[in-house]
Amino acid sequence: MTLNSTNTPNHLLRRAREHKGWSQEQVATQIGASAFSVHRWERGLTSPTSYYCQRLSTLFGMSLEELGLSKEELHHAASSQSPTIWNVPYQQNPFFTGRKDVLTTLAALFKSSKTTNRTCAVAKKATFRILPT
Repeated sequence: MTLNSTNTPNHLLRRAREHKGWSQEQVATQIGASAFSVHRWERGLTSPTSYYCQRLSTLFGMSLEELGLSKEELHHAASSQSPTIWNVPYQQNPFFTGRKDVLTTLAALFKSSKTTNRTCAVAKKATFRILPT
């Protein structure tokens, strides 16, 4: 699902659905989507992915252009979407705080060729305690 850059309602998709006498829920069930997604597509808030465009085209027996889902419009909406930002702050895990030496040793052992025997030996030697939060 891509954000629609123009936010213009898709009257063609809505008219096709109403012409068949179907509710948004019925369309959603037939194509394997949620009624909320169909609602958002019709309002122009988002555009369906190519998978759902194909399913809608097959369901209504109409081309993408006839449904207001032209490939150029969808491509433009997808390319204008801003990139996802993954720099989300998080708290440090208290179970691994202060365990850098143990984690470094384990990482080195996993990278070596004899990981099974050494991992068991290190796991037996390592003692972990839960730090107060």
